[in-house]
Amino acid sequence: MDSDVDSFVLIRGDHQPAVVREHLAQARMFDLSAGNDPVRLYVQASHLRLSAGMMRGNTLVVIGPAPVPQRILTDVLATAPSLLHLDAHLGQLAGQYWLVASINGRVRVQGSASGLHRVFYADVAGATMVSSRARLLASIGEFPVDRISLAMRLLEPLQHPLAELCCWENITAVPPHSFLQLGGPDPARLYRWWTPPFPDQDLAAGAELVTSATLETVGDHLSGRSRATCEISGGLDSSTLAATLQIHKHREELPFELHGITAVSRDEFNSDAQWARELTTRLPLDSHTFLQPDQLPWEYDELDDAFRYPLDEPSIAIGSHSRLNAVTDLARAVGTEVHFTGYGGDQLFLAHPALSRELLVTHPLTALRRLRAYRSMYRWRGSDLARQLIAPGSYRSWLNRTYLSSAPRDPHAAMLSWGGQAVVPHWLSAEVTDAIAARIRAMSELHPLAPSPGRHQELGAIYEISRVVRGVADIAHFRGGIGVVAPFLDERVINAALSVRIDHRLDPYRYKPLLLEAFKEFLPDSLQRRTTKGAHNADKAQALLRNASAIRTYFADSKLVEAGLIDPHRLYPLLRQPDTPLFDNNDLAMTVACEAWLRSVDNRSSSPTRPGHSSSERRHKTG
Repeated sequence: MDSDVDSFVLIRGDHQPAVVREHLAQARMFDLSAGNDPVRLYVQASHLRLSAGMMRGNTLVVIGPAPVPQRILTDVLATAPSLLHLDAHLGQLAGQYWLVASINGRVRVQGSASGLHRVFYADVAGATMVSSRARLLASIGEFPVDRISLAMRLLEPLQHPLAELCCWENITAVPPHSFLQLGGPDPARLYRWWTPPFPDQDLAAGAELVTSATLETVGDHLSGRSRATCEISGGLDSSTLAATLQIHKHREELPFELHGITAVSRDEFNSDAQWARELTTRLPLDSHTFLQPDQLPWEYDELDDAFRYPLDEPSIAIGSHSRLNAVTDLARAVGTEVHFTGYGGDQLFLAHPALSRELLVTHPLTALRRLRAYRSMYRWRGSDLARQLIAPGSYRSWLNRTYLSSAPRDPHAAMLSWGGQAVVPHWLSAEVTDAIAARIRAMSELHPLAPSPGRHQELGAIYEISRVVRGVADIAHFRGGIGVVAPFLDERVINAALSVRIDHRLDPYRYKPLLLEAFKEFLPDSLQRRTTKGAHNADKAQALLRNASAIRTYFADSKLVEAGLIDPHRLYPLLRQPDTPLFDNNDLAMTVACEAWLRSVDNRSSSPTRPGHSSSERRHKTG
């Protein structure tokens, strides 16, 4: 773990401070002990803002993009007689990444509602340890890799609760919507603190909420910054953020510099770059750089360096680490500390078709019109559509029977149940596939994220993109300290968007109607009328063909093969056929990610050099 990473460790029980200091050399310590119950919190906030308040022996610590005034912290402590009563005051702390509170001898630890900022805990030599980093706990506790949880990362999509399982043994992840409570005679317990709002706002009212929430969270990330960069793809999400940043730029008494970055696709039919130029002619920036295709690395370039990123879990972003670095290196070159991205916009503003089921109860005619449109768009089979509408089944039965089904995947299956059938890589060993199914069957609690399939899939999509963004942000941080932020995954924006009536958000005839309504006054008319969406399939296909030989070499001495997770006799021949349809999904990208992650774990005994920096440079920077 790099010594300047933003993270924390909380320890309940006897411990050796030197062990923590070895990993968090510059951490600030808070003593949260109550009587004979020793609890200590170590926080290292190198790039984020640490705010702490204390009153009558109680303590509240928050870590996030902007400082929290002392009066708010003390007000929360003064009016919350217990940890559970904190829920009523979380609005004052919205937007913070992590919260640790100690009230009347009990401790509460939580991350963010989107799952972007996680909390993990484990028992280490009789002491309970809690951290924002699973890898840090694994290093302190010397825990082995959980082979089956790692293998699950090869499934696409990774469903709840499989996505919540940690890739190390003995470490438990706190669900995004829950907090961990410690203290007293009870063992560690989980309590739910966040539930999606009831969707009762009309489009106009909801749009105002989205506008206000987006402006607020962007403002928090700009706090104290003199420069910011924004990735402007030309799509609606990044264009909206560019407009939001411009609003702040004109409102601030001390304006900040705003620089745009656009990565141009190699696909001649991808018009995103043209739309990015169109946007910035109306929203002038201090600079706008277009990275041309010959200035951008390919996906799967520099795979031998992928192990250097100490991520908590395998990330699909790792195969594109050199391409991501080209963008964040440019951001760093202009002197920015925060880089804005539009991640989460699709998951939040493209309402999932499965929400049509909920409309059948409240607006049946509207629901039938929507379903007819979706069936035409996706060529759903009528019999499958009817079956899913009538009897979606329990979540447990769906996960056991459909998710891991060995039947051929139907590209025209309706999308109204709990989710889609998993893409199981052809090269996943039969033994491991059986072990995954056995672990699912053995789970005592298999509950969906929400009672209805539509809301379940909606939340699952938010958690999934949060995992992607966590990987992207970690890669950027370990590369050069740049903070990659995704404002659409802020709790305030999520609450605002999900509070809008389903019949006002779900519309197959309009593209992201809620987001357009929220920012119609700030976006060029031409962009609001755009009817196309850029894709990067051609870029990915060309990258795979270009790097096929390098990928074969990469897997010649595979850790996944050594661990018995993949079958080399199935994978190696396919790597000589890079145009095979078996690579059409993300299964190869996730296999590369798992391989890189496993190599990084094998190298965790030595503090890895940041990619792009020599060991001598690192020693000079850290002293």
